[in-house]
Amino acid sequence: MEKRRLTRVVRTPDGMVEVDPRGKISGRGAYLCSDYQCWQTAIGTRRLARALKCTISPRSLEAFKEYAKMLRPEVPVASKN
Repeated sequence: MEKRRLTRVVRTPDGMVEVDPRGKISGRGAYLCSDYQCWQTAIGTRRLARALKCTISPRSLEAFKEYAKMLRPEVPVASKN
């Protein structure tokens, strides 16, 4: 997959972990695809923390979960007849 189609998450030199959509923030980065399940797996299995070689704060984990929700495809609502 092309790197520019992935979303970068970065651990900054001051230890903050955040989404870096433009890929310009200085620090150790990890790339995730733009798929909800990919983000859920990376967060839930601590793969993201291992890739960034740090402990991710609960606040950052919640922010990543909220970000992942934006990636979830809309589920059509079945109409009632």
